[in-house]
Amino acid sequence: MTTSKIRNIRLPIVLILSAFFAAHLCFWLLPNVFEIWNSQTIDQLFIFRSRNENLRPEYDSTIVHLDFNNTSIERLKNLYLNRLHFAQLARNLKSMQVAAQVYDFIFAAKINAQDDLELIQAVKEAGNTYFGLALELRKSDEPRSRKKVSSKGRSYVLQTHWDVVVDAAGGKLYEGENPLTTYAELANASRALGSLSVKFDPDGVLRRVPLLVRYENAFYPLLPLRVICDYLQVPPQKIVLVPGRHMILQDAKRPGSPGSKPYDIKIPIDHHGNMIVNYIGPWGRMDHYNFADILRASDDRDELEIWAEELKGKIVIISDVSTGSTDVGPVPTDANFPLSGVHANVIHNILTESFLRALSEWEMLLIEILLMAVLLLLSIRFSSLSFSMGTAFLAAAYIGVAMLGFLYAQVIFNLVRPLLIIGFAMVAVVVYRYILEEKAKMESLRQRDFIRDTFGRYLSSEVVEELLDSPEGLKMSGENREVTFLVSDLRGFTALTSRLSPHEVIEIMNRYFEYMVEIIGRYRGTVNEFMGDGILAFFGAPLYADDDPERAVACAIEMQNALVAVNAEQRRLKLPELAMGIGINTGEAVVGNIG
Repeated sequence: MTTSKIRNIRLPIVLILSAFFAAHLCFWLLPNVFEIWNSQTIDQLFIFRSRNENLRPEYDSTIVHLDFNNTSIERLKNLYLNRLHFAQLARNLKSMQVAAQVYDFIFAAKINAQDDLELIQAVKEAGNTYFGLALELRKSDEPRSRKKVSSKGRSYVLQTHWDVVVDAAGGKLYEGENPLTTYAELANASRALGSLSVKFDPDGVLRRVPLLVRYENAFYPLLPLRVICDYLQVPPQKIVLVPGRHMILQDAKRPGSPGSKPYDIKIPIDHHGNMIVNYIGPWGRMDHYNFADILRASDDRDELEIWAEELKGKIVIISDVSTGSTDVGPVPTDANFPLSGVHANVIHNILTESFLRALSEWEMLLIEILLMAVLLLLSIRFSSLSFSMGTAFLAAAYIGVAMLGFLYAQVIFNLVRPLLIIGFAMVAVVVYRYILEEKAKMESLRQRDFIRDTFGRYLSSEVVEELLDSPEGLKMSGENREVTFLVSDLRGFTALTSRLSPHEVIEIMNRYFEYMVEIIGRYRGTVNEFMGDGILAFFGAPLYADDDPERAVACAIEMQNALVAVNAEQRRLKLPELAMGIGINTGEAVVGNIG
């Protein structure tokens, strides 16, 4: 392989690798810019999918919402819910034989003894109610909080922690601190409490939730994980945690499926134990029922039975979504999404096993290497314009693959970083080529000037132009070549000059050379020198042609014929006529551009 070809491959490799490192450097130095940019780009895929009914994940109507909204306030004629409302609701839902009552509330303190007792008894009778608790989440490498903790809250969390099987070192799960729990008597009457604490991304969007939180060397589950594990009859001992890879719920059994074999559910998680929430659509995608309708159903036995047919076996999530509710936040599909919908989506994802998985760094690295290989191939084989079009097509193809992966394979690609690599590489290669082309143009202009200056003095303009069009003819650094020489001489001119004045001699010589040089140039000969009245010319250098000897002979004949016109002019000026002899020889000679 020549040095030129090696350079043509080596430089694009360097430029493409530089683009790779530049893109990674952007993500490393400015993660809150580029990581957020990437996440917001992926959010557009959620929005696109949610707007297309054929692309949305199928909805399992086992999960339903019970909303306390503005309509509920109007029907109940009460702006605030009291403990008696919740007690009656728990009894009604029990009568309707729901599978689980999930309250997106924390009843942190007692209000009055009678109402609290009524709620505790109703919850105990139902046996399937779940309430929330809050934990302050921090990463394992962040400093601990100095706030004082409630001994009751701490005691309850430690008593109800989960003993899960942890494969590897436990990763970098979030540490929980300063628990705020539903008050002890109500918590003990319920089926269980679960964590409501989540971490929003730096741009304030909730895209992932921590399924397990580490609390004083033990683990505590997120509320939806607690609910679905009870629903699928998976005890903590059958949960295997592999941080950075997955959480496995072993031997899950769905109610209402007698005879079906237990199965394992593998949930993709990151090192922090986060699961990416696969939002199935906007808030209205799931079934919603009005709080007031369920609360008043106990007034009519027939209506209660109708509701029992509707809600039997359902997981019911109860939340406050009235105007002014603070429990809302941005998610990929909605800027103001009730966060109880996040719990519902997590339960739905696990129940239907519809998980999103982000490609690992190693997988993305392999994809980026493949993209760089394609970029290198394009840069070697195609011109700047074709290379630019090819890289644009490559970027579009990658976006298409990423979209198909998200929509049909539930896989999330890093979109921005590979596109940065492609963009940086395209700009670098095109700019580099532009610089090379400009240098080549300057070198070409310099070479043309050199040809004109060097050969214009003794070659015809036609030959010079041909050299400009094919400068490879100048590559004569000394070589053997077949050349045809033509030598002309005026007969008896030396004796003739003794009878003429110097002025007449010069006039005759100039007239003679003017005719002859023009003919030699027309036959593409090269005048090497004038030797007195003689001319030395050759054919075959600097440009070689197969018909050099024939053109030399034709040139000699034309020169002899032109001598007739010269002598006619001589006679008119009363000067002596001229006679010319011409010799031609073809042979091998050493040819080179000298001086």
